[in-house]
Amino acid sequence: MPRLASSAIAFWACSSLVLVFAGCGSSGNADVSGTSSAPTPQLATASAEKPTVSLGALPDPDPDSLALVVGEQRIRLGELEQDALGVITKPKRALAFEQEPPVEGGNLKAKGWEGPKESLSLITTQGGRVVLALWTKEGVQESYVNGLVADHERVYGSTRDVVITENCHYWFWARGSSRLMICTSKGPKGTQGVAAAIGHYEVMDALRMSEGDAEKDASRAEQVLSQSAKAKK
Repeated sequence: MPRLASSAIAFWACSSLVLVFAGCGSSGNADVSGTSSAPTPQLATASAEKPTVSLGALPDPDPDSLALVVGEQRIRLGELEQDALGVITKPKRALAFEQEPPVEGGNLKAKGWEGPKESLSLITTQGGRVVLALWTKEGVQESYVNGLVADHERVYGSTRDVVITENCHYWFWARGSSRLMICTSKGPKGTQGVAAAIGHYEVMDALRMSEGDAEKDASRAEQVLSQSAKAKK
């Protein structure tokens, strides 16, 4: 189940069916290492009925397709699981996880690693091909976020698919079956939380990682954060 905490990291999808990377004013929770620092997101496994996706065979990664840009390296739709996991260095305190994915269909699986301030989560086929990769970091500065967005705009151009609220900012790119999303939110003491995801549009639609759902969920996140701020006064 997703964890909610008081770190004010925004979230999309306020149900237990979807990916949560936020805090909504609870008293805080321990992370996977057993400490009380702010949580990082994790692919949620829900007891309720999960959305179903029907994916055909994934092609090999196309160098011209969208990708999650990490320095000089890339994670693309259809990437081999082991290659995707090798793009981002796992922090020493991060713990690996394997669990049921938050979507049904195609014999998918979920795995990755999670630390106090950073996480990488993958949904893959049984053959080990990536259908969704989600990378998150907490407590970063605005300059880091600006640089991350600029890295993707430099490769894929600016996007008009942007959702902006007082505390949340989303960018979306789409090309073929691939969708790329970057989302940021204001955190404590002037820092920000950032999530970047690349995946098949059907999987991302099922997990509400689309422009339309971002508008709805960002609006609800604003309401929750506002209520949390009032409760602390």
